[in-house]
Parts: sequence; structure tokens; C-alpha cells
Amino acid sequence: MTTRGVDGADVVYVASAADTAADVADGLAAAGAAVTVVASADAAIRAVRERDPDCVVTEFRLGEGNGLDLLRRLRRERDLPVVVFSDADDPALAAAVLDAAGAFVPTHDGGVDRLCRRLANCLGDEARVGISETMKERAMDEAPVGITVADATQPDEPLVYVNEAFERLTGYSTEQVLGRNCRFLQGPDTDPEAVRELRAGIDGAEPVSVELRNYRRNGEPFWNRVDVAPIRDGSGTVTHYIGFQTDVTRRRRAATAARRWAEECRAERRTVEHVLDRVEGLVEDVTRVLVEASSRRAVERRVCERVAATPGYAAAWVGRVDRTRDEVTTRARAGDVDRSLGDRSVDLSSAAPAARAVRTGTAESGEGSAASPDSDPADCSTIAVPLAYRETTYGVLTVYGADSNAFDAHDATLLASVGRATGNAINAIESKRMVAADEVVAVEVTVSDPNAPLTELAAAAGSRFEFEGVNRRSDGTVVLFLGADGAVSSDVDDDSSVRAITAVSTDPEWSLTEVSLSADTVVGRLGDLGVRLTDLDATDERVAYRFEAPGEPVARSAVDAFEDRYDGVELTRFRRRERSDRSGRGFVRDVRDRLTDRQLTALQKAYFGGFFERPHRVTGDDLADSMGISRSTFHQHLLAAQRKVLGAFLEDRPDLDPIPH
Repeated sequence: MTTRGVDGADVVYVASAADTAADVADGLAAAGAAVTVVASADAAIRAVRERDPDCVVTEFRLGEGNGLDLLRRLRRERDLPVVVFSDADDPALAAAVLDAAGAFVPTHDGGVDRLCRRLANCLGDEARVGISETMKERAMDEAPVGITVADATQPDEPLVYVNEAFERLTGYSTEQVLGRNCRFLQGPDTDPEAVRELRAGIDGAEPVSVELRNYRRNGEPFWNRVDVAPIRDGSGTVTHYIGFQTDVTRRRRAATAARRWAEECRAERRTVEHVLDRVEGLVEDVTRVLVEASSRRAVERRVCERVAATPGYAAAWVGRVDRTRDEVTTRARAGDVDRSLGDRSVDLSSAAPAARAVRTGTAESGEGSAASPDSDPADCSTIAVPLAYRETTYGVLTVYGADSNAFDAHDATLLASVGRATGNAINAIESKRMVAADEVVAVEVTVSDPNAPLTELAAAAGSRFEFEGVNRRSDGTVVLFLGADGAVSSDVDDDSSVRAITAVSTDPEWSLTEVSLSADTVVGRLGDLGVRLTDLDATDERVAYRFEAPGEPVARSAVDAFEDRYDGVELTRFRRRERSDRSGRGFVRDVRDRLTDRQLTALQKAYFGGFFERPHRVTGDDLADSMGISRSTFHQHLLAAQRKVLGAFLEDRPDLDPIPH
């Protein structure tokens, strides 16, 4: 077939929107067409009568009526090609246009270029009313959606045509489907209600659209949007049904996922609302208990009672960590259930949630089992949370659920918060008690690890270090003043926890060395725990640390810090004793608070270095050099420190008699 394209063709273009009309008219004009733009169906009819154009292009959506109605009116006027140029993505519309002997061109995906090609075909030597039968068949064959034609005049409406897209969609070839009703695509999960709706549309000779779960030849299911429209002959009798099949599996899956997500959100919201109701009451009551309780035992008892009274919880008990026996023993219990909680004891090495919570420092859950005395009661769920403050674990709270599915992640988070708050409250009570008590825990730990920083330092110096004093600066750095019977090198390894080594005095028989340790060393951790280092001595084989702790839990945490960091740790002393300097501890703390880091360092270096002895064991120049400052600046810091110490002693101590004048 030869075509002259659209060059010189007289085209009437019907469009209700001026801006759209201009774009399409320009595209047609660029292809060589002479375009007359009209704005309504009536204007198009008048233009056809007056101009006798070569063809008409109309949009589907018009101000009054639509392009399909205009196509049918034009068919009654005269025979000329009519193209419906529309953005309506509706297979049924395309079928209706074809049935009315028109051409349908979508506006998307290069619509104007496609429109020009379609007009060229319509205006060719074989052009006739609408488009040729050859072009209709070609359009159906190459359509991107599956197209079927069923013969309505034969029993069971067999298929008489399928296009290539249908073959790709279903996996069936043309030879396998012609002569069969299209229901062979249905399967076990096809919705009967959707099938009845489709059947009703066909029986009523009406266009119908449904979405069906169909099956490909290989058995793979897919969601198929089926649009069916009747085709009538000149007398109005339905002769065929044209069907369009579109794979909408992705959209259906996305919709299903969206519904599932929405339901999960609703379920989560209901869960959160339930948890919030529980949290609001439990946290408020526990906070009040912690504020009002005056003793540790009262805290433990009342927290147990409040937690056990929470809906969904059956019982609770609080155990204290006994490091000497490596077990958790019952301190308080609550709950109206038949469980033996009174004499409960859990081995810290066992797999029970309470033991695991102490070891890991986190909430641990489990199911009850009667197989072991260290396990929890059967037929219930359990959560155990540590009662801890910083590095010190005071005990563990174990909660039993009312059934085997009583707890979820929200409960674990809630109870962990209760455990932290309870640990903070116990720490505050214990701290107050220790300040007022006459007793401390004296501990000695020997570390025989060659990689320990002080052991390495003693080995490098070939000397033994003795403790003279300690200072902790505001940045967390720990400064040790160590005496030695020989000179000490100031070289420091880059990967060492020793930050600096400074010689304060270098007497041939005795030297004072200032060793700065990073805050993350074990000595730094002792300060975090409130432990007071009282003595140490270090050789190239071992370091012995002696310190005082305000209570057994803190003392045990300090020992754990050594064991976690070093090998060869031996606990050589762990005993309670009378506090020897109770009356002066508050005074010392107050004086230290008054001094700046520089003033305290100057005072310590002068004192430990023997500056106040006669004759001086170290000079002011030596001390100034060790601090990296001038002699006059050193003396300013030293005098300021002495003034503050004397001022605190002479003016502020309440237990001294007034000085007589």
C-alpha cells in the first residue's frame, strides 16, 4: 500500500482545551497537514458539511458530549476517517471506537507522532470508512494488552481470535485456545463471585470489567483484569464479544501489602495503647514507691507488690546478688499464685533468666520448666531484669506472666525501665547509708598480667613503684604519684593507656614520678564506682592494689573490673572493717572541691616530692619543670592551694573550737 502521509491533508481537529489543541495542531501542521481547530461536536459537524475535510480527529472529552458520540454522528453524515485521540486508558472505549468504525489513538507514549502515523494509514490508497480491516487486525495483533474475540453465535461462545499479547500473558498458543471458552484460565482460587459477575455482563450483552485470579499454562497464578464488550451487527444483534486481558498482579500485590500493613499498624496501635495504659499506671506507682521508700528492703518489697498487681502479671520476686556464694537469693516476693518464692535461690552460672540477667546486664526471658531447681516454674513465661546503677548490680527483678504468652517486646522494655529506676533508688539509699556508716569493705587485688601498664612501666624502669598519692582530674584522667628507687624513662608507647610520665624529683636514691593514666583504665573505673584507692605497689611481675569500697556490691563490681580487663587477677583480701577516717572524709572532699586541677597538682607534687622537708628533697624549679610552667607560676598555684587548705581548716570546720584571740 502506498500512502501520501498527512502532507497536504485537510484535518478538522475537535478539542475543548485551547492549550492542548495548540500542541496537537502544531504537531499535525509540522507533519504537513492543514488543520482547522473547532471546540465542539456541533462545530465539527458544520465544518465537515462546509469543508468536506480529509479526516476528523477528536478528543474523547468534549465540552458537550464526547468523541464516541461525535464519531457515530459523523458516520451518519458521510464516510471519512475519524480518529478518537484520548488519554482515557480504557480498553472498553477502544473496543467501542473500533466497533463504530473509527480509530483509537492514546495520547501517551508519543501520542502526536502515533496520531500522524495512524492518519497516514487512514489517508492511504486503501483508506475507506474508518480504518481498513487489515489495519484493524494489525492493531489488535500488536496491541500491548491481551485481546480475545469470542463467537456469540456458537454454543459456549468459543474463542475465534487471540493476539500475541494474550499468548505471552497466558503461555498458551493460538492453536491451543481457539475453539475453547476462555474459562480454561480459571483455577481453584478463582473467585466464584467475580465469575458470576462476568457471566451476568455477558448474558446481559453489557460491557463488564472484573479482576480474576487466573492461571498460566505452567500453573503460575496471576491477577487478570478482564474487560469484555459486545460487538453488534447492523441490526443490533450481538455477534461477538471482544475481551481485553491485563496483568494487574503487581498492583494487586501492592494493594494486599498495603492492606496487611494497615492491619499491622492497627494491631500495633492497639498493642501500644494497651502498653501505654499499663505503663502509665505501673511507672507512676513505681516512681511513687521509690520516692517514698526509706530503706532498700522497703523498695524491694513495694516494687514486687506493684509489679505483681499489674494486669497480665502473676507474681514477682526480687533477689539480691550474693557474690560470695555466686547466687541470687530472695529478698522480696509478691503474687497470689501457688509458687514457692519464699526460699528461692538461683545459681549465677545457671541458665535461669535471673542468672542470665545478672551476667548480661540486660532483660532476659524464658519459659518455665520443672526440670531443674534453678529454673522457673512450669507453664508460665518469665522476664528477669537487673537492678543496676552504672557498673554495680544490686539484684534482679523476676516477673512471671499470667500465661505462657504474657510478655512481648513492650513488656521487656517497660520492665527494664523499672529495673533501672529501682537500681538508681537502691544506689541512692546505699550511698546515704554508707556515708553514715562506720564500716567499709577493704579489698586487695593482685594482678599478675605482664601487659598491665604499671607492670610494663616497672619492667622498663627496672624498679619497684610504691604508692604516694592519687589525683583524678576533671577530664577523667587519673594521676598516680609513684615513688621509685631509680630513674624512670618518660617514653610512652602510642598504644599504651599511660598518657604521660613526668619526673617530679630525680634524687639518685629516691625519685617521684607522676604517671597519667587514661580515664578508661581500671583505676579510672574505680573512681566511677566511688572506690578510694589507698595503696599500691608495682613490680615487673605483679601489681597489688588496695582500696576501700562503700559496700559489698560496689566492692564486687570493682573486682569484676579487674577480672574483665586483666589475666592473673587474684582477690587476696575482701573484708569489712571500721572506717578509720570517717570524720575527716567530708572535710577532705570539701577541700578538693575548692582546689583547681593546677592547684591540687602543685600541692601534691610538693608534698609527695618532699618540698616541705628540710632540707628540700626537690626544688621549686624541679616541680615547675615537671608541670611545664615557670617557677613563679608554680609558687602562685602552691600558695593558693595552701591558703585554701588552711582556710578550710581554720574557718569552716564545725567540730573545732574557736581560735582564742
